[in-house]
Amino acid sequence: MSATPQVQHTFVLDVVTALGTPIRAVVFLPGATDRPNPARAEPNHTHVEFYDRRYPHTVHGQFTGGGYRLRPLLDDPVRGGLNLHGGEPAWTIDADTWRLVDTWLRSLPVVGQ
Repeated sequence: MSATPQVQHTFVLDVVTALGTPIRAVVFLPGATDRPNPARAEPNHTHVEFYDRRYPHTVHGQFTGGGYRLRPLLDDPVRGGLNLHGGEPAWTIDADTWRLVDTWLRSLPVVGQ
């Protein structure tokens, strides 16, 4: 009897923005069962969501409202950072921090999904 290999369905990166906000980027693959809000899942798409680590509303922090399909986000040239929620200035990823996040996202083995 052979063991079924485990597939990693979630990838996590913690960064701190220029304003000092600790943000967690979480990539969820199709089939991920550990999403804080499964209702946002699209079964055939890889997503990245952003959480504020200051507030422990979920295991990842408070959802900022910033959730995107991975491929279109990477195909859209975000140069000046990323505004995760227009009503909360702390939920903006500045350009330097975005470059770190973007580089990490592009390095993942799931980018084509």
